[in-house]
Amino acid sequence: CCRHGCRKLRRFSLKRTAMVDYFVAEWGYDQTYAERAIETLEASVFDRPIKIMTSAIAKFVRDCPDCNFPAFQSDLMVLLREVVDADGRVDEREELAIDAIGAAIRK
Repeated sequence: CCRHGCRKLRRFSLKRTAMVDYFVAEWGYDQTYAERAIETLEASVFDRPIKIMTSAIAKFVRDCPDCNFPAFQSDLMVLLREVVDADGRVDEREELAIDAIGAAIRK
């Protein structure tokens, strides 16, 4: 129904805003760049398994000498919590996704 779809779209918009705000405030990204980067990722992210994507990102960060992997792990989990909490409602799928991502980056 339209009402359900509108609520779902609003929740998604709040989560997107939380991600952009995080990248701007915490990492110093330009607002427009962060918005466009999120849009680009959204266009392709849903056709890939989350565990595979997370493992690949973790491997890249772990292998990069310029990256602080423990800080990355911590920052990522903080970001995920902020995004999940952005709309004031956490569902079981979001909790399971955070658990899967946490497990994948610890490997």
